[in-house]
Order: sequence, then structure tokens, then C-alpha cells
Amino acid sequence: LFVGNDFERKGLKDCIQALGVARGAHLVVVGAGPRDSYLRQAAELGVEDRVTFVGGTSEPERYFRGADVFLLPTKEDPWGLTLIEAMAAGVPAVTFEAAGASVVVRDARAGIVVPSGDRAAFQAAVVRLGGTGRRGPGWRAWTAALAWQGIGGGT
Repeated sequence: LFVGNDFERKGLKDCIQALGVARGAHLVVVGAGPRDSYLRQAAELGVEDRVTFVGGTSEPERYFRGADVFLLPTKEDPWGLTLIEAMAAGVPAVTFEAAGASVVVRDARAGIVVPSGDRAAFQAAVVRLGGTGRRGPGWRAWTAALAWQGIGGGT
């Protein structure tokens, strides 16, 4: 799952590129913005049938509830509210360090934070978390880390 309106800055290109190595994965893109260059990229990579653009929404939680993994390879994001929304929905995230909220993701063990711009590390993390989604074996471990007791340290 990718949620964001500024496709270029938020890193949609990297998400589509990751589909080339994440066999069987499907990317749902929630947000408004020009799609043509991303549709061309997906076609060039042969993954166009695994990318779905749904447009903008005032209810992104609907998509978070159905997601296995949230992707935010942002070039720059002072906070990254969508990372917090993913955590609230119990969805593990893959993000770059450039996302301000990446520190929260790292501290809560709610996903994988990779060095900004390291596309190989991002792709490897996408593949790794692909097996921990709701239908994968690691789902309980991720949701336990996201539970109130896990985040609040038992307080």
C-alpha cells in the first residue's frame, strides 16, 4: 500500500520498482496526482497488472485495514502522518530515514527503516515484510509490537 498525494516526493517510483523483485505482490496507490509516468514505468517493468490507482480518499484507514505492508520511500517528509496511520492499523511499514516519523517506526519495531535513497535495501525490506503480512507467518509478532502494551512499554 502507498498513500500520498505528492507521488514524486513520496517515492512512488521506488514502490513500483520494488514490484519487480516482490513476486506476486500487488501495489494499491491511494492519492491524487498525475499517473501517466508511473503507469509507463509499471508497463516497462511488466508489473502494470499489479498496480492499482484508486485516487484520493477522505478515508485512508479503509485501505490500511486491507494492507499487508505500507510503503513510504519518501525523499523528504518532516513527519509522515501516514506512517502513524499504518501503525494504528497494525500494518508494518517500510520507509526511508528521510521520513520524520521513521524514528517512531524504528523505536516501536513497527517496520523497517532503510537509509534514504538505498533502493536495494528498500526492495529487500519489501520482500522481507511481504512474508509478514496478514497472511504471512510474522503477522502476530508485528501486531504484538504495535499493541498498546508493546508501544507503551506496559504503562
